[in-house]
Order: sequence, then C-alpha cells, then structure tokens
Amino acid sequence: MIHSHIHIDHIGGDTLLSDGGRIPVYGPAGELEESLIRHRELAGLGTGRGTNDPSTFLGSMEAIEDILTDFSGMDHIDVCGARFSFVESAGHSKEHRLIVTPDKVCYLGDAIMYGDTLAGSKAPYTYDLAGDVISKKKLAQLEYPKYIAAHEESFDREEMPAVIEQNLAIFRNILENVARLEEAEPSLAVIEGTKKLLTNIGIHGHMDIYWLSETIRQYFDYYSRYHTDRFIQPADI
Repeated sequence: MIHSHIHIDHIGGDTLLSDGGRIPVYGPAGELEESLIRHRELAGLGTGRGTNDPSTFLGSMEAIEDILTDFSGMDHIDVCGARFSFVESAGHSKEHRLIVTPDKVCYLGDAIMYGDTLAGSKAPYTYDLAGDVISKKKLAQLEYPKYIAAHEESFDREEMPAVIEQNLAIFRNILENVARLEEAEPSLAVIEGTKKLLTNIGIHGHMDIYWLSETIRQYFDYYSRYHTDRFIQPADI
C-alpha cells in the first residue's frame, strides 16, 4: 500500500489490510508523527462524540507506526519489479505526494477534488493554502493520460483545466468573503457576516475549534499575505 498522505480517512484500514505487517505500507512518516500528536491533544480535550471522537482514531494511527516505511525524500519506490513515481504536491497536507503507476496513471490523493466530493465541499481542508494553489498549478502542467481522484472516479487529462478551475473557485469564494470581513469597520454586521461565513463553509461537530484554527486561518493568512482582491484567477494556472 502506497499512501499519498497520512490522514485517517486514507490510512484507517491499514492494520487490517497489511495483514499484521506482511504487506508493506509506504507513506510520509513525518505526517504520521504530527497527526498522532494532534489527535492525542484532541482526544485529551474529551470534546469528541461518537464516531467523530478523535480518540477512536488513535488505535488505527498508532498501529501503523511500526509497519510504515517512510518515503520522504524519495522520488520513487520499486515494488515487485514495478516502479511507482512520486510528484511533490504539498498543500492539502505537509508532505502530500501524487503517485504515478508504471502505466502512467496518476493517483491524485486529495490534491484535487472531483465529482460528488467536489460538489459537496464547502471549505476543503488545506495545510498550506498558498502551497495548495501552487500544487494545482503543477497539476495543470502534467501530461498523464488518466487521473484518479481520492474518494471518486477517474477522469482524463483533457478535463484537468476545468477540474482545477472548479477547485480554485471554492478557494476564491471563501477569500472574497474573508476580504469583505477584513476590510469592514468593526460592527455587528461583521459579526453576522463571520457567523454566516462559518455556517456556509460547514463548521460542525467536535472539530470546530481545531478546524477553525487549522483551516480557516489559512484563508485569513493568505489574504493578509497577498492583500489583494484579485485572488486566484484562471489565468494564474
């Protein structure tokens, strides 16, 4: 098993699928270490509920520490005589990688959203928004014939520009809302606008505080850094 990144929705079944470590697991070990620290902190807060409780993820994450082979710093690995290449695509996560199979199919991980996943996304999680935008620009320059997006089906190279634009449109919409809030004078209208923004992008459940600090902060930081109303345009890619 080769992972594009270490998030629980990607590695949660590793202990079962690896058959006790008999089947090798590859991924960025640094991301696993950071995720474990974060989930232990969240579990310690005791704010989770039911299946959304971060403490329920810890067992699966801790179990792969001993079976994960780190591929950080590598541009490929050879498995059973077949070469799988990596393309750096940090943004959604710190060490995210695209994975290219020997027959030139590019597995995108969460570097791009597609289909129902894209349609249902209000504010996609991103570790580094600026890096995420750069990774999407890189995607536009790749020339693999077929792409497979995580959580969804495949699509052809000809579709990539439109898919990228649809992804960037989500970023752009959030940034435009952030700009209006940042530029407005302090008032009840700003408070109401902030509440509306958070509602529209789907803040929910036990992850509220963490989700705010780690995701929404990226959009405010991005605006503060570039301080522009031009944001991310199709021409940028």
